[in-house]
Amino acid sequence: MLNRSQSFWKKILGFGGDSYGDVDFVILVPYNCNIIINGQSGNIEIQGNSGAVEITSASSSTIIVSDNNGPVTINTESADILLLSINGLIDVKNSQGNTSAEFVIGGATVRQTRGKIKLHWIEGDIKVKTKSAKIDIKQLNGSIDLVAGSGSVKIETEMVSSNTYHVETTTGQILFSIPYSASGRLKIETLSGEIKSEIPIAVHSMSRQRLLGEFGEGGTRIVLTSSTGDVSIAQY
Repeated sequence: MLNRSQSFWKKILGFGGDSYGDVDFVILVPYNCNIIINGQSGNIEIQGNSGAVEITSASSSTIIVSDNNGPVTINTESADILLLSINGLIDVKNSQGNTSAEFVIGGATVRQTRGKIKLHWIEGDIKVKTKSAKIDIKQLNGSIDLVAGSGSVKIETEMVSSNTYHVETTTGQILFSIPYSASGRLKIETLSGEIKSEIPIAVHSMSRQRLLGEFGEGGTRIVLTSSTGDVSIAQY
């Protein structure tokens, strides 16, 4: 098989000029492999690996990585991405589609132009940048740095970090929920939306567009900014 011509391998792997049809691969590898996949289209699923995973795909319908004990890097033009039980950093670049991650230890970085982003039970810092997406985050510990164009942002965080929690949208509303025992320093700004709070705040200064204050014993800084959306802070 190793002596086969280049045209043979192009036909087998489906990227030759005269190739046709679909090919499904099921590949078994040792548990502790580093896996690198470069694909044009099709579904990709990786399960039960202990090593780094790197996936590059022009257009995949679905990418699933589960039970992986290592970092996961995904770069795709269009895909629905599902990451489950990852013990390592995740780094996702997805032009359009949905990105969902649950039970991630190590933090998450997501850059997605549009779609839905769901990050639940993340242990580590979260960074998100998107032009238009509906975002739902539940974080166990770590900080948040989020910049979004349009779309609603819903965040529940334990606030177990001394780093700044920064959330910024252009037209989307922000709902930021924290435990009743949390403490922090708060800065909220919105040009044309409303500022709402369900927690007791010691107000330092307040206007129609801006609120500065602190709750609990102060400490961790929270900055919530929206140009035209409502900004709310609540307890859970």
